Amino acid sequence: MNWHINGPLILGNSRWSHWTNSWELHREFSDLWSTGFVDSESGKSSFHAGVAETVSKQNYNDHYLRYSHNCFGCPETEIWTDSLLSFDNVTISDNGSSITVNANVSGCNICACSGDKGSAFWQIENDVSSYTFYTSVRPLYITITKHNYAPYTAVTGGTFTSDEYWFGNLHVLGDVTITSGATLSILDDTKVKVNAGYALTVHGKIEADDATFQSSGSGRWYGIDVDGSSSSYIKNCQIKDCDYGIIVGGNCAMSIKKNDIQAHYTGIRITEDSNPWIEDCYIQAKTIAPIITTGNGDGVVMRCNLGSTTLYNGPYYGHENMGSGSTCFNYQMCGRNKFESNIVYIGVCILGGYPTYAYGYNWIERPAYTTPYHVYNASGHSIGAQNNYWGGTDPLVGGYTVYYQPVLGSAPDPVGPSWSLSKEVTNVLYRAWQAYRENDYAGAKELAKSAFQSHRSDNQSAEALFLAMKSAYREGMLAGEEGNLQSLLKDRSLHHTVTYEAVRWLMKLNLYRGETRKALDLALSVPDTSLFGREILLDLGVDLLEKRKDMDEAVKVFNIMTNKYQDEETKTVKENILAFHQSRPAKPPKTQPQSKTTVAESGNLLQVYPNPFNLSTTITYHLAEPVFVKIIIYDLLGREINTLISGRMENGSHDIIWDGKDA
Repeated sequence: MNWHINGPLILGNSRWSHWTNSWELHREFSDLWSTGFVDSESGKSSFHAGVAETVSKQNYNDHYLRYSHNCFGCPETEIWTDSLLSFDNVTISDNGSSITVNANVSGCNICACSGDKGSAFWQIENDVSSYTFYTSVRPLYITITKHNYAPYTAVTGGTFTSDEYWFGNLHVLGDVTITSGATLSILDDTKVKVNAGYALTVHGKIEADDATFQSSGSGRWYGIDVDGSSSSYIKNCQIKDCDYGIIVGGNCAMSIKKNDIQAHYTGIRITEDSNPWIEDCYIQAKTIAPIITTGNGDGVVMRCNLGSTTLYNGPYYGHENMGSGSTCFNYQMCGRNKFESNIVYIGVCILGGYPTYAYGYNWIERPAYTTPYHVYNASGHSIGAQNNYWGGTDPLVGGYTVYYQPVLGSAPDPVGPSWSLSKEVTNVLYRAWQAYRENDYAGAKELAKSAFQSHRSDNQSAEALFLAMKSAYREGMLAGEEGNLQSLLKDRSLHHTVTYEAVRWLMKLNLYRGETRKALDLALSVPDTSLFGREILLDLGVDLLEKRKDMDEAVKVFNIMTNKYQDEETKTVKENILAFHQSRPAKPPKTQPQSKTTVAESGNLLQVYPNPFNLSTTITYHLAEPVFVKIIIYDLLGREINTLISGRMENGSHDIIWDGKDA
């Protein structure tokens, strides 16, 4: 216990127990903390456990030792909970001469500080919910703190001339530039969240290890533009939601290693006279190319995966080389890069320069287009591409001469990155559901379509198609998918459940247009031997009740269903659904006060998928306004077996995963 501060502190070894100098580090920490230390700028003594921990670890910086020694809780900031609240509605308005910070939470401490350790501007206001700082100094760090809240940190746009350290969750509100001679160090586990359209430009040096760079919202940010120090590095990072992942320019020879880069246009763009070392990365692009070389750009690319492993479709090219570029894909005759098959047109597109592929031991798949090229040489001179693997055949080449013999008869091993992407990245369907639950329906649709393309012939394809169409429905764009759905009905190479899923959504489209007869014909097209037929008829009947309020037509559909599927389960399901809707009171006029609101009144119960299910199923419903929700599971005899929700829920879409236990 330190009597100068306002709470206890737990200090312990969280990993590896006692490591070589643990006791010395512990002693130094305790001495620093108990005696305090004087801040050179303010002249005030501080008894801050977090700072004592940091200082002691600087002096004892053995990797395992630093991991093994940790304090829990921070008396200085009075954080003593394991479930921190967050500042979810912060707004920051910058008009150049002043900046207004609104935490939308009362009793906060709000601080504005310039990037040179506060020498140009520093001001803190306590116990406020918002405050306006009158200064034209930029950039400014903005920090909001409150008891048991995770701190909110942000940085405005502007140019830093001093060395800077970024950590935690940092929101970047504008274009940030690091000048020549200055270093930006981004600490482990930092999440840099950049507002749409803005860039991080480094004329000095960047050091980033184990950080995430992403958009702060739904729009794309520009990317990281580095043309400064060749000792810059970005490694073990994820860079996503951007137009360009990393742009390397000037004479920069930075290191780019073990990153997951997901960009819209280009993953890495090598420009001017730069010469980066790119190794062991997943480099993805949605439209143009994972790697583009322009100007006099060079660079070495080794053990990388190029293409689009998680984004819908893929880029036009794998590598596009132009100007006087000469990117090396055969360093010491061992490039070992993997070009994905979902590249659309051309694996290697050479518009100029001399990229080196000969004896590279690269694996370049045939692109997805109907008339693709492994290599298209439009440079005006011959290119060597010997000793590469082209998917088991000679490559498809076009343009000027490409020397590709001899070819490798089997895939090189090893090839591509030495590590695997995390589950959240590789499992595209998982990411699609995550986007859907965050109401990003456009993103969910794209990812679900990507998952569908990867699983066209297995049973996961039906779930992927279901989610893609459901997301399109939520977007109000389902009608635009009709042509795709019609083509799926004719494709016999697909898993048989995909056909039935396509029938479901075409049935819904016709029903929403008022063409009930066509909807029913589609539902009846599923063979009686498939339980999908029962599911689709049930879906049609419920939609007639929920969407069209047409009890008579719904009864007809349910009667057809029980005639086709003559078992007690189907009969009981029909009876329970009709009993619910027949006993359901009519909605009161809007002018009358309502004392109670049901889920169906304020929104709608949408889908249970998959149904039937084996391990688990997802129940989705939508609320137009906050209401009390109670969801109860009944068995086929109408007995209550489980209550999944009983409480007030906010408006919007909600999903519940039920594992079927207690059923």
